[in-house]
Amino acid sequence: MGLDRGWLSELIPPTGYVPDFLNPTPAGPAPAPAAEWDAILASPADWVRQDLDHLARHQGHLGPRLRPCTPTRPPAWPRSHKRSKRTGSWHYWARIRAVLDAGIFYRARTVAEHSAGRLFNDLHTS
Repeated sequence: MGLDRGWLSELIPPTGYVPDFLNPTPAGPAPAPAAEWDAILASPADWVRQDLDHLARHQGHLGPRLRPCTPTRPPAWPRSHKRSKRTGSWHYWARIRAVLDAGIFYRARTVAEHSAGRLFNDLHTS
C-alpha cells in the first residue's frame, strides 16, 4: 500500500538496535502522525549519522539506501510519504494509537496497584 519496505527493513531490524532519531521526543501526549514525521525529518544530520554508524556496528553493515549517507548528505527520505494518510503506518494509526494508550493505562495501573518498583522491574533493560 505504498509503504517503502526497503527503508524500513534497513532502518528497523527484526531484533537489536533501532536508531534513536526514529523516536524523537513527542511534542505532547498524543502527537499526530504528521507531527511525528516532521520531527523525524528535522533530525540533525550529525545525530542521524551517529545513529546510522551505531546501527552499522550492530548489524555489521548498512543497507544500500543508507550506505551513501554522510553528515552533509542525510538519508533521502521518501518525502512524498510525509502527509499521506494512506501510506504505511498512517493507515493503521488509529490501531497503533489504541495499543499505545493501552500500554500507558497498563503501566499506570501497575504503579497504582503495586508500586513504581514493580513498574520499573517489568521494563526492558534498555
